Amino acid sequence: MSEYLYEVEDGQLWADGSSLGPQHALFLDTRQTGLVKWVGQALIADWWPPLVTCQLPYGDYVFVSPQGVVAIESKTIPDLMGSWERRRLQRQLRHLISAAPMAILGVTVDSLCTGVPIEILIDVAKWDMGLGSTILLPGTYGELIPFLVQLRAVIRPGAHMLSPVAGTDAPRIHVTDCSTALERLFNGVGRKTAVAIADRYGQDLRSVLNATEEEWLEIPEVHKGIIKSRRRLIPCEESQLQS
Repeated sequence: MSEYLYEVEDGQLWADGSSLGPQHALFLDTRQTGLVKWVGQALIADWWPPLVTCQLPYGDYVFVSPQGVVAIESKTIPDLMGSWERRRLQRQLRHLISAAPMAILGVTVDSLCTGVPIEILIDVAKWDMGLGSTILLPGTYGELIPFLVQLRAVIRPGAHMLSPVAGTDAPRIHVTDCSTALERLFNGVGRKTAVAIADRYGQDLRSVLNATEEEWLEIPEVHKGIIKSRRRLIPCEESQLQS
């Protein structure tokens, strides 16, 4: 018999002796009324697992990962603070730890900021994936469900869990409006080249376009193929490149 309230048996997820549904489903607590209403109205993609709405004993979202059952208690910042002040949070977390081997407190991102890509949230989850861990959750329902599906997939041992600390320490290329325009205007101009050109002319697109071909060729990232592409938009009779 499992030491946790949630357990898997015969392909089903069980709690308190009752089957909640198939173990490959994503279980959503009916007390999340806004999410339940959204699920009822949304057109769910075929690749998503079944979404089962039911009254969960503990947690707002529950699913079975390769590492076992995961139970997530979701909180906005105001709810987190209020629950902590009333000592409700401590009780909920104690129950959560007793309910599943992986108990997670999820703080919704829309309480902090907006527009955080799911890939970043997944890396935060990987970094903090342990018993009683805290992760960030997307604040919109349309992003929350795909995030939970991805989260279930990554909760397993393997090198993929090291991605948050892997790779170079070099900062990402700083993209600007000017460099984005150059990247879209000229064939052969990738992100790195566009940033180099934009930086050369102080992010002033007018100065970039008024510059001569010879000036462009002084930029190491610019090659003759880019100049030929430029000529299709900015004809130049004074200087011709050797093909």
